[in-house]
Amino acid sequence: MNRPNHVAPKTLLETLPRDRAESYLNHCSGNSASASALYLWEMDMAAALHEVLSMTEVAVRGAIDAQLQSFAKSHGVASGEWIKERDSLPHLSELRFANGRPLFDHGSLRRMSRKQEGGRTRMHPRSQASTSHGDLIAQVMFGTWGAMLPDKNDSRPQSVQDAINGLWREALQEAFPQYR
Repeated sequence: MNRPNHVAPKTLLETLPRDRAESYLNHCSGNSASASALYLWEMDMAAALHEVLSMTEVAVRGAIDAQLQSFAKSHGVASGEWIKERDSLPHLSELRFANGRPLFDHGSLRRMSRKQEGGRTRMHPRSQASTSHGDLIAQVMFGTWGAMLPDKNDSRPQSVQDAINGLWREALQEAFPQYR
């Protein structure tokens, strides 16, 4: 990672909350240079993890979406746009977060759609385009994709777990063939 090397270690530590800076200093026996180096190393590790996590999210999202598009088509949704037609498809309307909120509710989708369209400047190549299926899918949080997958420690109601297991058997297991 390229970053300026001209920040004095003590100055860097002074930008941190006292408790945080002290934890680095204590770990490095009070040596400011070592504590700063440790802090910067942790930043590098977090950045590297974020890069891998971002790629993983795109791969998981793409794999699940492809299977759900096929699932939707097999249930009469010609466009495959399962997210817009989720209420007419088996299992999808029954999916809930642990707090009981639907994974994909109409209000959230409308807000995502408006956010997507409103964020485009006039110079954007799709400034006049309506929100596409891909736009909506890209707005879905990573945790939502995970909430669609079976989990032996799931504490959600049995009806939700049954919907997840049904969706897994009928569509999603093909996205992750190594877990059949």
